[in-house]
Amino acid sequence: MKRHRQKKRDISKWLLIVLALIVAAEAVLVLYKRPDWMFMIKETAGSFFRNSDLEEATELDVTEWTLEELLGTKAVIQEDSLLLINKEYRIQSDFSDVVEEYKNSGVMMAPCIMPSYEALSAECKRKFNDALYVNSSYRTPEKQQEILETSAANIAAEVGASEHQAGLALDVYFSGYAGRAILKCEAGQYLYQNCWRYGFIIRYPLWKSSKTDTAFEPWHIRYVGVPHAEIMYLEGLVLEEYMELLSEAEYYRYGDYLITRQEKEPFLLPEGFESGIISSDNMGGYVITLKLGEEK
Repeated sequence: MKRHRQKKRDISKWLLIVLALIVAAEAVLVLYKRPDWMFMIKETAGSFFRNSDLEEATELDVTEWTLEELLGTKAVIQEDSLLLINKEYRIQSDFSDVVEEYKNSGVMMAPCIMPSYEALSAECKRKFNDALYVNSSYRTPEKQQEILETSAANIAAEVGASEHQAGLALDVYFSGYAGRAILKCEAGQYLYQNCWRYGFIIRYPLWKSSKTDTAFEPWHIRYVGVPHAEIMYLEGLVLEEYMELLSEAEYYRYGDYLITRQEKEPFLLPEGFESGIISSDNMGGYVITLKLGEEK
């Protein structure tokens, strides 16, 4: 009798092992057929091992600057690339007097995007012989309202809460690969992992909907500029989290860059910077990014 029970236990154990092997084989087969799933598993796992060298900067010798003084120097420009735009922080302007047409294509976007988009598009073409197309770029408030009325409420943002209205966001695709299917092609995977090199971020990544209040959109890239895109990618931050990270009136060093978020004029900044960009954060303050000289 004991021998019989032991035999039944042995058979049950082997049946479980065989079942587990079958399930594992099925999982491998599914992932083999879904390169986008396999890619996101690898990308998510890799994100735990990435981090930036962003650090607080202290003991700086600073002087007062007004916005007019900063923009009066050839070294500093204002491009508002770090506007936080969502349901809580909406934009009021339609930005129609800011956006421009990209290379007679009919695609309208903020001028600060153009060089970076051109470089990113050219690299995708060079590496994969695949053109990067724009499905949607700048939208007027009227166009956003039209999209909102004709789309599911959980897909289109409300008027004023869409980054497209500032001309800072692009919905992109490759031939035959649009929407979430963009991750099924090598070019789309490259875009997802490397757009930060060109100043773009994947604005609505996987696992971050609790922060962005927007579902996963691997096709929606947002320009934030250098070095912010790199920091956000390496730290795994969305724009909401990045703004929380940049405490007001503090200074942060990243390589040759000094980053500070300040609420109002006069701004306290060091002398001797080579160039800079100032952007409203759409929260009542400004993010100032300075490229420092070697002596700094």
